[in-house]
Amino acid sequence: MQDSDKVTLLEYLQNGPAEAPEVLLDKLSTINTRNSKLLYTHKDIRHIGDFSEFKINEVIALFGSLLRSTHISDWPFSDNPVEGIITETTITARIIEQFKPRLRYGMASGFNELKTNKRYEEYRKEYTTVKYSEGAMARTIDKFTPDLAFFDPTLMPRVRSNRLPGEVKPSYKWSSSMKYEEDKFPQTEFRQVLAQLNYYMIQHHTRYGFVITNKELVAVRRLDREGNLQISESVPWTARGTADEPCMTVLLGLWVLGMLAANDKYWYLN
Repeated sequence: MQDSDKVTLLEYLQNGPAEAPEVLLDKLSTINTRNSKLLYTHKDIRHIGDFSEFKINEVIALFGSLLRSTHISDWPFSDNPVEGIITETTITARIIEQFKPRLRYGMASGFNELKTNKRYEEYRKEYTTVKYSEGAMARTIDKFTPDLAFFDPTLMPRVRSNRLPGEVKPSYKWSSSMKYEEDKFPQTEFRQVLAQLNYYMIQHHTRYGFVITNKELVAVRRLDREGNLQISESVPWTARGTADEPCMTVLLGLWVLGMLAANDKYWYLN
């Protein structure tokens, strides 16, 4: 296939599903995961700031050259309805169906460009090629396993760090809009999920993590071990853009997080 038959990686990552999976049952529990030994609770989260760099203009400034120099066969999402969900397990299945193969293809293409294009000779020294998969494919610490992971695939599963823990939650248990609720219950549940993710991030010494539901993606940056976090604006499943008018999509957001996790200078935070 000639380059004229391909699109830039930026355009490829502007794809998104036609719709988000809907919840098929009602009267489901809205209580999020608790730890019986209270190793993490909502009270662990002291402050939640804005992850302001996780926006399209900042992404283009940081990765625009790579996104535009990499050419890739396009892989549009189907316009067919996305099957609904009833549990966290079925949400994970939809994430795998919709995003996993496309993300892996996009990340592999970007890393290949870093390795083969002479313009990135110095730049690529900062990066380790990482792979995206389920959390159990990376190291498990004290039997705690994040739902999703980015890791160095050249290492054995028992020792390879989860450089980017991801948590899957149903939209009836967690949403970014809960941050602005005045009632105590949604505020507690909002922070409980962040506390769970924060615990995993501390375990794996990661600076970045994310929460993904059947509606949205939210990126998280950890500032320290004291419960100070920054979270991004919500990225809807259905967000789509173009090469000329790009926007943050779930596919691009996960790619960006993967690149941040691949950066050997910045992914680690004690």
